[in-house]
Amino acid sequence: HCRQPTHQETKHTKALIHQGNAARITGLASVFTSADMVAAIIVGNGGSPSPEEIQRRQFGYWCMSLVVSMEDTFGQHEDGLISEDRFNSFRAGVAGGVMQPGMRRYWVTWKAARPNAQEKFKAWVDAIIASQAGQNLPS
Repeated sequence: HCRQPTHQETKHTKALIHQGNAARITGLASVFTSADMVAAIIVGNGGSPSPEEIQRRQFGYWCMSLVVSMEDTFGQHEDGLISEDRFNSFRAGVAGGVMQPGMRRYWVTWKAARPNAQEKFKAWVDAIIASQAGQNLPS
């Protein structure tokens, strides 16, 4: 007869599924940072790809990759799959990233597009941003 998976095995399986999803999204976003691919996307949607529009979209795809990766790492920590030490190091990296004005703008847009999803993750990133509030932002 079949044994039931343990709680830890179930957590690891869920983490692998989410990690695979995150890898797929970030992989696609990496492909989409190619200027030729971005131009094709713009043309395919009826637009004219100016150099500035291509760069703007490349940056957006790069930001998307970062947020998906952040979301995945946060979720793995929540599931007890990442140590506090590694997570604290990761948090320091996130803090440096959200200090950047372009990434901060992307974050606001990303959050607004997901009003009823990932509440704990959004609150965690917002707390990092709030902790940086008195610091000078790089330009």
